[in-house]
Amino acid sequence: GLAAARARAAGVFGPWTGGLSRPVPDSVTARLNRPLSATSLQQYAECPFRYFLSSVLGVAITEEPDEERHDPRERGSAVHDVLERLVRRAIDTGKPPGQPWTAEEHARAQEMLSVHAERMVAEGTAGRPAVWAVHVTQWRRRLRQVLLADDAYRAAQAARPLDVEHGFGKDGQSPPLALDLPGGHVELAGYIDRIDRTATGELVVIDYKTGKSAKYGAFPLEGADADTTTDFTEQGRRLQLPLYALVTRRDFADAATPVSAYYWFIDEGVTRRGGRIDEAAEQQFRDVLDVIASGVRDGAFPARPGDFDTYFRSFASCQWCDFDRVCSQDRGELWLRIQASPRARPYATLAEPAPAEP
Repeated sequence: GLAAARARAAGVFGPWTGGLSRPVPDSVTARLNRPLSATSLQQYAECPFRYFLSSVLGVAITEEPDEERHDPRERGSAVHDVLERLVRRAIDTGKPPGQPWTAEEHARAQEMLSVHAERMVAEGTAGRPAVWAVHVTQWRRRLRQVLLADDAYRAAQAARPLDVEHGFGKDGQSPPLALDLPGGHVELAGYIDRIDRTATGELVVIDYKTGKSAKYGAFPLEGADADTTTDFTEQGRRLQLPLYALVTRRDFADAATPVSAYYWFIDEGVTRRGGRIDEAAEQQFRDVLDVIASGVRDGAFPARPGDFDTYFRSFASCQWCDFDRVCSQDRGELWLRIQASPRARPYATLAEPAPAEP
């Protein structure tokens, strides 16, 4: 305990402050030898120590159903499934570009949503019965709104869906995305919610989100021009758009085909954030991914709490973290002490870049 206190007070980046002893055990880097998901790498970008506890050590909390509230993850999965099945049928039947969803298709979507709602009740993930009917009514209205918004988008661009739930590195659909980075070889796997092609030949990647768009304010709204400062990875915390764009270009087009990628916030109907993923955005994605993978290989797992929120009286990265209680109480001061060390500096520069000069 005394050794730990002294190392933390001195700002030494080592075994007591998130830097594993060298050589780094093979068990730590073993995950880099198989296809990785964007979600796990984003966790490292948010807080490397959280990644170490959950992905390296395998520490997990016990999940218990909440009898008071419905499970938002279940609701998100239900809406994703409805949209996937509806669009897949449109692809299979050759629905013409820009043609709106029919009354029959709207009714089919509502029926599929009803099946999921009944399943949630049966599984005990619906929350309190008194408000359940209100939630289901809201979901029905939002589903209708997003289908109407989809009508407007497809009509404006004469777009037609090419694929839904396009897997890469999963289920043998498509190989993982393999990247040879300065720090080593990395392979990525996942699923793309939807891929469209417009009348101009441009490919459009859509990633459905059921949360609020305010959390994605770093991404420009659809139609707004992304300038050279737009970071489509948000310092590594959002990797899906450039990752999915690279896979889409590889599997459906060539290097010269323009690809745009958007988060579509289906609870808000028409709100989409993202833009064109050009060469600069792809290179930025590679650079960010290299910092994350190199940090794991080097055994660098500092705890970065983020900014302190005076309203919640907690750090931004710690408010919803499962490991908040096991982290050092002086995590804010500790991060300031260790971030300049050679092993922690690459991640610190990614997570908290210096402000641009005016």
